[in-house]
Amino acid sequence: SARPPPPDDDDDDDDDDEQEVRETNASSDGGAAAAAAANKGKGGSTANGPIAIDDKNRPLGDPADRAYARTLTTVSDAMSVGTSGTASDVTDSEESEEDCGGEEVDETATFPKGEIWEAVSREDWHSEGLSVVVVGASGDLAKKKTYPSLLALFASGLLPPGVSVWGYARSGKTDEEFRDGLRPYLLKSTGKSGRSSRGGGGSKLVDEFLLRCRYRRGKSYGDVPSYVSLVEEMRRREDERDGRAAGGGVKHNRLFYLAVPPDVFGDVAGAVRETAMERELVGGGGGEGSGSGDPADDASGHGGTQTKGGGWVRLVVEKPFGRDLPTCLSLSSVLSRHFSESHLYRIDHYLGKEMVQNLWTFRFGNDWAGHLWHGGAIRSVTVEWKEDFGTEGRGGYFDRYGIVRDVIQNHLLQVLTLLAMEPPALGASGGKDGEEEGHDAAERVRDAKVAVLKSIPPVTPSDVILGQYEGYADDPTIQDKETACPTYAAVRLHVNTPRWEGVPFLLVAGKALEERACRVRVRFRPPPGSFSSSSSPTVSFRCGQGRGEADGDVPPGGRRYCGQRR
Repeated sequence: SARPPPPDDDDDDDDDDEQEVRETNASSDGGAAAAAAANKGKGGSTANGPIAIDDKNRPLGDPADRAYARTLTTVSDAMSVGTSGTASDVTDSEESEEDCGGEEVDETATFPKGEIWEAVSREDWHSEGLSVVVVGASGDLAKKKTYPSLLALFASGLLPPGVSVWGYARSGKTDEEFRDGLRPYLLKSTGKSGRSSRGGGGSKLVDEFLLRCRYRRGKSYGDVPSYVSLVEEMRRREDERDGRAAGGGVKHNRLFYLAVPPDVFGDVAGAVRETAMERELVGGGGGEGSGSGDPADDASGHGGTQTKGGGWVRLVVEKPFGRDLPTCLSLSSVLSRHFSESHLYRIDHYLGKEMVQNLWTFRFGNDWAGHLWHGGAIRSVTVEWKEDFGTEGRGGYFDRYGIVRDVIQNHLLQVLTLLAMEPPALGASGGKDGEEEGHDAAERVRDAKVAVLKSIPPVTPSDVILGQYEGYADDPTIQDKETACPTYAAVRLHVNTPRWEGVPFLLVAGKALEERACRVRVRFRPPPGSFSSSSSPTVSFRCGQGRGEADGDVPPGGRRYCGQRR
């Protein structure tokens, strides 16, 4: 499919396009963040317990009864609106680096009419004000993915009518220059037909959205006076909507999305807390001025954050979340000093891929799949992420992280946990409302995924292949021309549980390869009594790639087709 136009030549902040981006593979970052944060704590599901396994790795009983199958079609809703500690996503916009081959389709998001939709419909959020601040707005990530995803939410009616979108970066631009630079990316995101998912013309939709977009330059990402100026302008816009001279009336919420490198997360969080949180709640029971009532808030040392009108202030960060365990823990510590856990969102946008979300339905919504989903029937599982192009001027960022930290440690491990986890017990939590049930469901999903990670033994050198494509160091943004940074990695993992005993899980990722593809491939064993492997069943997502395999592709637009080959 066609690539987005290159960044503006007149962008005087070259750092922004490399540093702020961190990656251009952020499918639904802004949209997912806004949807998840704006609707936090709603939803909920009910389901049966985990599958029992006998001593030969065979499931006992029916692993996916119909009630459970119906429930799991909306589990992604619960994940999206549950606890902030659970990586979440609600969007369909596709990625730049992670877009995978196939014909070009309408990339404007459409949203499921499941429990999240019902929760959104019930709430009065549409009568509240919302200011979305994209920190790092002049970088590739923001232009190619965050703003198009916000446009998709706007087109689908999932942003309040009075929403304002503020861009903040170090580049010197006027509002009109910034809008002109965004326009090509937004037009491309409406699809080849130039029409939005609501049926309106793409150009008209983009123009309407751009009228809500403004841009402000800051001296640095942590410069408090720059944020003071930004917040003062935000407040004036809020007061205009109120029809009042100052504050009050309509509740105004503020969402800060960080499209910047992780090493400045702390600086941004500190500046936002000092300037955008006009009233901080301290202590106890969740009443006016007395705390949020969230135990995580109270444990963090501050009881929540509000604007003067009582709206929330939330912070959204994407991966990479640090470079290793020590830096990850350090970053968490820094952020927790500024934001309570319930107001902080750590997002992995890969969970918003339609194919990734539909792994639930495939695993737990098909009786035949449930009966076969164990080591007695499956020979191996492969998760692949391939690009047919290199770093293309973004090597300065990539060289600091490499393919393992950039893709495998987060995206592919997320997919692995969905494939290998035991069904979470999504029964009713006994809570008073859907918020508690949704929180409980998200926690149970997270716990089931963490259990998979804990069952994977440390990787040994014999289980890893690393490589680097020829010409990688020729990227002008790479300073170390002798760099050994891997651009290709294949890792063999084992999940030490009764279900997966003896089954290798292969994670493969690389740049400048022979194809552009993202797929999950499950190779089944021949059925008992067969005379050749050719009699192995073949099931395909989108298209079959070989005998005895279940294949799930992630094409642009995230569409998946499931059927059984006859």
